[in-house]
Parts: sequence; C-alpha cells; structure tokens
Amino acid sequence: MKNSSFFIFIILFIFSCVKEEMPNHVEEEVIDPTEVVKRRSICDFDISDREGTFDFYSTWEFAGFQNLNTPHLDNLTCMARVANFALNGEDYDNMIKITLHFNEEIEESGFCTDLPKFEASTFSYQFYGCFEKVDEDISFIVSMEDREYIPKSESTTFPVLEFEENFLKAIKAANAYQIEKNRLYLYGDESYSRMVFVALTD
Repeated sequence: MKNSSFFIFIILFIFSCVKEEMPNHVEEEVIDPTEVVKRRSICDFDISDREGTFDFYSTWEFAGFQNLNTPHLDNLTCMARVANFALNGEDYDNMIKITLHFNEEIEESGFCTDLPKFEASTFSYQFYGCFEKVDEDISFIVSMEDREYIPKSESTTFPVLEFEENFLKAIKAANAYQIEKNRLYLYGDESYSRMVFVALTD
C-alpha cells in the first residue's frame, strides 16, 4: 500500500512539474485596421492643411460652425451627425456629406438671371439659388420654391431640425468669404462665428 501511495505521489509530482514548465501561450488580439477607423468619433473632422490648388468654383463639404475665439467646431453639427449615423444603420461608409457647390455658368432666366448658381445638400434638403461675389464680398439668394425636402429617419430629430434652420439662416446671412488652403470660410452678421467648409476631392 505504501508503495502504491508513493508511486501515485511521484506521478502527481512529475505532472505538476511539467505543468509549471509549460509556457503560457496568451493569444494576442488581432485588431482589424478597419475596426480602429470605425471606432473614431463621428464628430472628428479633418480641417488641417492639404497641399494643392483649390478653386472657389467647386464642391465644398461643410465641417461645422466655428467660434473665431477657439479652434473647435460646434456641438450642434456634431449632434446632427450623430443622429444621422445612429438612425442610418451606423454605416461609416455612407455617411451623408453636407455640401455646397458653386457653378461658374451664368443663369439666363428666372430669378437668378445674370448670376451664377449654387446648390446645397444637407441632411434633409436639397436647395438651390444664386450668388454674387465681388472681391471677398459675397451674397446669396436662396430659392425657397426650389428647396426640396428629402425626409430621412433623422429629419425630425431636434439636432437635425435645429441644424437645418441654422445652416439655411447662415447661408442667407453670409456677406464675406475667404479661401485659405483647402478651406472655405463664410462670414455673416455674427462677428464671432463662421461657417467652415473643406474642398471635396473624392
């Protein structure tokens, strides 16, 4: 009996030693680079300098309203983007771009006669109008009749409703513009704030 007990003790001792000597293989988590991108904030918007020549008569993407005393963009545009993202399947690849396009051709008829036209696209609207610019002064005429409502799931949320109102109001109130590198700034009656756009190259 003593021999069998001693034999069992030896076997247990050997197995415990083998277990201690076996290295612990911890599998490293492999992170898909696309997942890293998808974890970014919806409100991150790159307004840094880009090299190149940027023409006024092109398409510009709206980044946000900016207080001239800070480098930060406004919270309202951020909240509207979050509403759009959350209510459209959290699809990073098909997020709506808010754009402003300037056309160099002169309109020959209608309320924009003898003026170039512009078109804008927001979360819930496509709207059109014309503009006049002299040096760095600019003014917009918005055709409310040509303002097409495109209902989306986020269109009735408070951030998007307030954003749409503020965006249209700011376009109609714009009286000066500035192009700096790949950014277009529109200034209005509020001396402390401006609309920030970036050149859309995609």
